[in-house]
Amino acid sequence: MWFPSGQQSYEIVSVDEQNGAITVRLAGEDLPPVGERARLYEPDFLRALDSWVRTVLCEPVEGARALLPDASDRARQPALEPPGTGAIVPSAGNRGPSIHLLWGPPGTGKTYRLGEVLAQAWASGNRACGIAPTHVAADQLALATSAAMQRMGWRPEHGVIVRYGQQLKSSQVELPSYLGHESPDVRVLKAEATVLRNRLRRCKSELVQLRPGTDRYSRLQTEIAELTKTLGRMQEKVRDLTRQLLSQASILICTAHALVHNEEILKRQDALRLADEASMISLAFVAPFLRSATRQFLFGGDFLQLPPICQAEGDRDARRWFARTIFHHYGLPGREQELEAEGVLTMLTEQRRMRPEICEFVSRWFYHGRLTTIGEHPFEPSLQGWPADAFVWVDPNLEPSPGTMPAPGGGRAKSWDRSASRAAEWSRTGLQLSETTTVATITPWRTQERTLRSVLGPELQTQRLRVGTVHKLQGQEADIVVFDVVDSQSGPLRHNPERIVNVAVSRARKQVIVVATADQIRRHAILSRLPLPPRPLARPPEFGLRPELPPSVRDWPKPEL
Repeated sequence: MWFPSGQQSYEIVSVDEQNGAITVRLAGEDLPPVGERARLYEPDFLRALDSWVRTVLCEPVEGARALLPDASDRARQPALEPPGTGAIVPSAGNRGPSIHLLWGPPGTGKTYRLGEVLAQAWASGNRACGIAPTHVAADQLALATSAAMQRMGWRPEHGVIVRYGQQLKSSQVELPSYLGHESPDVRVLKAEATVLRNRLRRCKSELVQLRPGTDRYSRLQTEIAELTKTLGRMQEKVRDLTRQLLSQASILICTAHALVHNEEILKRQDALRLADEASMISLAFVAPFLRSATRQFLFGGDFLQLPPICQAEGDRDARRWFARTIFHHYGLPGREQELEAEGVLTMLTEQRRMRPEICEFVSRWFYHGRLTTIGEHPFEPSLQGWPADAFVWVDPNLEPSPGTMPAPGGGRAKSWDRSASRAAEWSRTGLQLSETTTVATITPWRTQERTLRSVLGPELQTQRLRVGTVHKLQGQEADIVVFDVVDSQSGPLRHNPERIVNVAVSRARKQVIVVATADQIRRHAILSRLPLPPRPLARPPEFGLRPELPPSVRDWPKPEL
């Protein structure tokens, strides 16, 4: 082990995120020999890493002005096919790259439509690439594309649609193996590599217990060297197979981060590139996305919901490139009618997720009354005493749980145990409505999310209950949404009230349960507009399920008393 003497300087050469390796260049005197393990002084290393990050981030920021189209340049915009055809893909007769924006409010099937667009590209013999801001969104886009292609007659086979990236263990869906980026050969190599790593670990453990110079010590050293070389060759073979798969896939789907950090994806020659949930993808990621020979770009999202999170409040350049999206670049919101008239923007107006009462509120206050509901949305709770209203008001100060604190004040609260306890009670009971009922417990604060998780405990093991912040659960949906307000005069609910309430309410299919005090609702500009019942509830019902009588018994005449 080599230790620095203070006469060396560090420079980060590259960061290999896929393999978890950082290449460091040392300069100065008394340098370690090649192959020697080195211990770096943490502050110096962090300063070098910070310098590398700033260098890397400057490249897309400085080059983005040339890569991003001028929002006022109408010659580069596409012309859509005639209305009624259902086509979103820009026409191919335009000169230069064409960019189209798909405005998909909640429940309008935006991901479904984008999957159809990718399937149309495949049916035309073209290659396409789709990105999303999160792994969950990328998984949903891959599934939508697969379903659309199968409706066209495609028989699933590996390598046609490639969902590149690691699926989350907590994902709500399990991706089929034919969508993964690991071919059968790669899986065999990784299984063999696991066996060799286990053998290498045992050899190293035995080596440290032996005296140097013995025969066994020498044999183990030789075996360790051979195992290390073999593992290196296998890893290189895996990388070659993965690169080949990425370059040959007809449809490639990944996260925005994966695209930026993988040169093989950036070099793809795609006829179409599209982005799902583009309202959450920063311009800094859009710039390299546009850096290709692709002629058509499609960005789908909802610019009236939450934008990307950027905590650099005082850095103007950072906020310009990391807090803004392609929709902001085109002046949205504010130019909807102009861009629709020019054929740049298409809005989906028919939604199938929310029951009519919820859709009416969302449409009226956030989407200029343009959303309409399609299909039936019955909701008949099987639990006696459970309200059937679309909006339910729960006041945590009514019948408070023992040991909990009163309502916080001052507009600074990020957590409230009494509110979390009441939200957990309703969430826990809501799961009992049926074996398929899903519940999403949403709050503006991460601190309150942790409190909710600690209160719910074992209930979190079910896939039917999701707990998270409004930002984290954007893009997901559930039958019942329990919205834990905590404090309506602090944080996101104060500085971004329309978008927070829009996202929270529009996650619900059947019912929205608002956990807040009367004062919190009355003092909030958007919460006060919710069609809540005049009197709040306290605890959820504790009655049993309604008995279901057989038809023969149900038809019997009632006895006379």
